[in-house]
Amino acid sequence: MQYMFTMPTLAQFGRGLSRQLAPILQENGIKRVFVVSDQGVKKAGLLDGPLKSMQAAGMELDIFDQIRANAPAPQIAEVSAQAHSFNPDAIVSIGGGSCIDSGKAVNILLANPAPISRYDGVNLVKNPGRLHIAVPTTAGTSSEMTVVAVISDEKNAKKMVLFGKNISASIALIDPELTYNLPAHITAATGMDALTHAIEAYVSTASSPLTDSIAPQAVSLIAGNLLSAYKDGNTEARDKIMLGCMLAGVCFSNAGLGLVHSLAQPMGGHCHVPHGLANAICIARVMAYSMPAVPEHKINVIASALGLADKVKNSSSAAQEICAALEELTRLLHIPTISQAGVDRNKISAMSADALKEISTPTTPRMPTLEEVEALYEDLFAQKERDLSLLRQPGEAAGLASRVRKH
Repeated sequence: MQYMFTMPTLAQFGRGLSRQLAPILQENGIKRVFVVSDQGVKKAGLLDGPLKSMQAAGMELDIFDQIRANAPAPQIAEVSAQAHSFNPDAIVSIGGGSCIDSGKAVNILLANPAPISRYDGVNLVKNPGRLHIAVPTTAGTSSEMTVVAVISDEKNAKKMVLFGKNISASIALIDPELTYNLPAHITAATGMDALTHAIEAYVSTASSPLTDSIAPQAVSLIAGNLLSAYKDGNTEARDKIMLGCMLAGVCFSNAGLGLVHSLAQPMGGHCHVPHGLANAICIARVMAYSMPAVPEHKINVIASALGLADKVKNSSSAAQEICAALEELTRLLHIPTISQAGVDRNKISAMSADALKEISTPTTPRMPTLEEVEALYEDLFAQKERDLSLLRQPGEAAGLASRVRKH
């Protein structure tokens, strides 16, 4: 058997590490920095410290802080034109997945011909870009760790997935402190995104002994702490989720993903559903479909990572408990249904066709037909809508404690 493993990004993890941004740039001889971020990050005050530290170090800055969610290709062209004009020594992206993916795309176009759509696919980026430091402010996409950038092609109602060499950030400064004030609904959606990465990478047909050794730990860290982070903003829980998110990113960069992502991506392309939310909506139902093709020992490992080992008698009951636990987790996190998220039921046919073409589909453990994908979307639309008027009721999380232990 043959395996491949790559981790081109130098990752640094720890509380307060974002304050090391300016010294690291200085160590690399950087004098001109192009900063990519968004208004949410700016309004939260998360840009203030990094910008002041870089300015105090005498660096020239040019800033684009208007990145949109699900960053569209025309905006990438706009940002890239600004970056070309400035001619930076380095890119710094500060924010969630859209900001970091945008930073990757800008860096690609600083060294390779436009448009960004030329690089939709695997290993199409020929030339390496400049130093790119990614500073994540959410624990979800793992973009700071991956060889992937996702850019919206709104004209064709799809998400472009740029995958492979010369895409990843050079350095990731992973500081869980930047997630401490995340709103509950963002904590929920991004946390479920990271959990989906870990589970799908583990059951992927392209997994390896190395990713298989890491992914269960990521599952355990994320699932065991997500409710606490969502419920009360527990900082220790957020630290562990951020660590789990980092590990999940390492895994899916190497092992790929699966059918949850394949169904989630068209929901973003056709109906603008945020990526993490789309994964959260799909994970329980799609994993129930995939479980019959997952090896028995992997089902048992996932159950153990979720804290379900004492509840299962065999792999069949383990699969049922896993999917029930995932469904309960989405309920306790008040994840909306597909209808509540604004997906148009009339788009099922188009989304299903696109799902089969997604880059994640070839590595899913159970390969679906078009009719089966359509049936999965129909099942999601059949779900009873959730009461989203309140984030939580006291004691509501107690039910999950019997299914998913804290780790």
